[in-house]
Amino acid sequence: MNALFIPIVLFGGAFIVAILSKTFAHVVCHWRDASLKTSMVEAGYSAAEIERVIAARCDKTSTTELDVPAVRKPPLNKKMVS
Repeated sequence: MNALFIPIVLFGGAFIVAILSKTFAHVVCHWRDASLKTSMVEAGYSAAEIERVIAARCDKTSTTELDVPAVRKPPLNKKMVS
C-alpha cells in the first residue's frame, strides 16, 4: 500500500465527520425553531411577535445562545496527576 493512504483516509474521514456534524447541528437548530414557532402559534402569539423572537434568537452577534454561565474547570489535583 501507498504510505500516504492512511493519512489521506484519516484526513478525509475527519472532514466528512465535520461536515456531517455541522449539518446535524443545523437540522437540530431548524427543528427547534419550527417547534418554537408551533408552540407560539398554539399559545396565540401574533406573527410579528414570533418573527421578533426568532430574529432575536438567531442573532449571531450574541456570544451566548442560552443563558448558561460559563463552566470553569477545577484545578488539577496533584495526587491524581501522578
